[in-house]
Amino acid sequence: MKQGLLGAIGTDKPAQTYPEPTSNCDICNWSTRCDKQRRDDDHLCLVAGITSMQIAELKDHGVTTATALAELPLPLQWKPERGSKETLTRVREQARIQLESRASGELRYELLAPVAGFGLNCLPEPCEGDIFLDFEGDSFVGQHGLEYLLGFHFREKGEPQYRGLWALDRAGEKAAFETFIDFVLERRKVFPQLHVYHYGGYEPGALKRLMGRYGTREDDLDSLLRGLVFVDLLSVVRHSLRAGVESYSIKKLEPLYGYVRDASLPDANLALNRLQVSLELNDAAGILPEDKQTVEVYNRDDCVSTEALRDWLEAERTKLLARGIEVTRPEPGESGPSEGLSEWLERITPLIEQLTADVPVDPEERTAEQHARWLLANLLEWHRREEKATWWEYFRLSDLSADELIDERAGLAGLTFLETVGGTAKCPIDRYSFPVQEADIRAGKGLRAQGGLTLGTVEDISREQRTIDIKKASAMADEHPVAVFVHEHVPSKPMQEALVRLATHVCEHGMDEGETYQAARDMLMRV
Repeated sequence: MKQGLLGAIGTDKPAQTYPEPTSNCDICNWSTRCDKQRRDDDHLCLVAGITSMQIAELKDHGVTTATALAELPLPLQWKPERGSKETLTRVREQARIQLESRASGELRYELLAPVAGFGLNCLPEPCEGDIFLDFEGDSFVGQHGLEYLLGFHFREKGEPQYRGLWALDRAGEKAAFETFIDFVLERRKVFPQLHVYHYGGYEPGALKRLMGRYGTREDDLDSLLRGLVFVDLLSVVRHSLRAGVESYSIKKLEPLYGYVRDASLPDANLALNRLQVSLELNDAAGILPEDKQTVEVYNRDDCVSTEALRDWLEAERTKLLARGIEVTRPEPGESGPSEGLSEWLERITPLIEQLTADVPVDPEERTAEQHARWLLANLLEWHRREEKATWWEYFRLSDLSADELIDERAGLAGLTFLETVGGTAKCPIDRYSFPVQEADIRAGKGLRAQGGLTLGTVEDISREQRTIDIKKASAMADEHPVAVFVHEHVPSKPMQEALVRLATHVCEHGMDEGETYQAARDMLMRV
């Protein structure tokens, strides 16, 4: 069979391959063998945070091992074709501290110079009511995956408390999400300054998915997001320190702050695998009680470790202040819905209540007319719900540093101002050069600078010459950003207003009366 395959592809000599790391390595049966090969070769991928684009750039200049990267002279002696000198310098320093840690046999770290709006400047004041959140999920369960355990750690009168909300089916997943959101809202009444800490972007992403999937607690979650209640400690770590670890996972960093887990990681991994296999095979009843217990202890460890990391970062922040280095606290977020949203809800809430007043909860018990009214009531909020994902992406991109935007297809980083090539004094067209990077940016697109400020539009872009011409907005005429991103939003206000007119007509005249909006009413009635 092998010879037949080789013959079919036109060669009897197998192509030379190398086990480059991929996103599927953690579920591959060959991962141990491949990892050994990379370690034997001191592969560049062992450097934390390095990208495939940076590896390719380094190899083009004869840097093929992590050790060689750690010993690379600074400043760089060449201008990178891919990425920027700053990003390559960053991974070189990461390789250096990893090499130092390996040689000394102890985990070393060093604090980075504080940058406004990043790192330790993003740590809010600790509060007695703070919550530490961690999800366990499996993306291979069903069509959309399943967040099967929502765990959170907090303190009551100084005593540690943990709650693990299990969800082995869709109803349980919805209930766990609602229970957690309600818990946070009730706790904020007692501790208005509390924050929910997590490590990485998975937790707020999971909450957003669950909100959208079940159409519940939408405004509550929006209020928490707008209030900047969620704090990502991974982002704080990445922008505040450099550690001699191959990965900035929380488990790799725990030796820094002395956290010792109750759950054995090998045992926990086996229990996680067995439990997830049962869920993927739709056999929740086959999950072993001891596996559930092990996974819950593992989840509790993640939550408690997050608190220990927060406390350690606070201690490092205090050391900087003692040395006379300024480190600020973040500004509080918005509280409550915006004025425009409040007015909108005042308009549609009576319509929704009237449309659904006599509609049974069970769809099987509804008449065709009742179900049509139920659909229309839910459509009144559909566009606003869908637009949330667009604005979440805007805020995510706005918060990224230039180093992070270089890895985003919507972003372009490493910009260097060359000259003004047109426009007017108030709205000039400025030309910038940029290093090689994968960016989906075309002429005519609107651009924003870091922080989300409206910069202007793309007049022209040349990937061959690696230049971009930006027609500036008047307020940004004299600004020269080092990174930009594209964010487009098509307003849905006309469609929302059309649905309000339809809902008002149905409330006043019923679903069957007259010819006004008949096509829309017939569609809702499935005529």
